Amino acid sequence: MVRFERRKKNHVNLNITPLIDVVFLLLIFFMLTSAFAAKSGIKISLPKAASAKQQDADTITLLIDNSRTIYINGRKISFAELQERVSGLISAGAKRQLILIKADRHIDLGFAVKVIDMAKEADAGGVIISTESLPQGRK
Repeated sequence: MVRFERRKKNHVNLNITPLIDVVFLLLIFFMLTSAFAAKSGIKISLPKAASAKQQDADTITLLIDNSRTIYINGRKISFAELQERVSGLISAGAKRQLILIKADRHIDLGFAVKVIDMAKEADAGGVIISTESLPQGRK
């Protein structure tokens, strides 16, 4: 009779502790980096007014930052092409659109008047100057 040697049973254990550590480190890394991520956008500080109201109308938005850079619907344009772009956007719409101007409070009044005048020459339905509301009880 031939005797066969029995095979030894190998028990394989998968240690997932290092995997869990790496996952938690990645989680912490992404949480911290998202907290410190700079928010992109155009930085303007609007003037404050007691009569500020929310506008619900469909508008063309003009932003003017404190360095007199003009953005139309989020895209940077030059002052020379402002009237042409606004006229093109107004003619593309079915009705006369309103122009919403969000200008930094530190720009000079003369530049703001030039932008408003160009918007009116482009045959806008109206011009709205955006402001922030004053806190209640403060005037």
